[in-house]
Amino acid sequence: MTDNDATLMSNLSTSTEYSVYQFFNTDEYEDVRRWVTLEAAMQAAVHYCTSVAARTGITTRVIITDGGDNTVFEWKFNEGITWPEHLRSPKSDAPVTPNDKLPNPFMKEEPK
Repeated sequence: MTDNDATLMSNLSTSTEYSVYQFFNTDEYEDVRRWVTLEAAMQAAVHYCTSVAARTGITTRVIITDGGDNTVFEWKFNEGITWPEHLRSPKSDAPVTPNDKLPNPFMKEEPK
């Protein structure tokens, strides 16, 4: 984990509101969740990263921002997760599919 990731993770504990945005190949975007919990934001992000629109390139980017408008999660079409850096997809040319297991970057350890 880099210093930037450590700072991000410590800032997450102080923010209580998150928003999720979906960007399209038409250079438009929409807010799909506003002022929700971190758990709800992650669920929405996973949904939009694995949707039909994401698999076909209609959705080109999904981000989560915190209450201070900082980007705390980013997914891009044909790149996968690009932020936080420690979750960066190992193969930059591999799109996320419904069969992929997207990690929750905010959990300290994976559930068993």
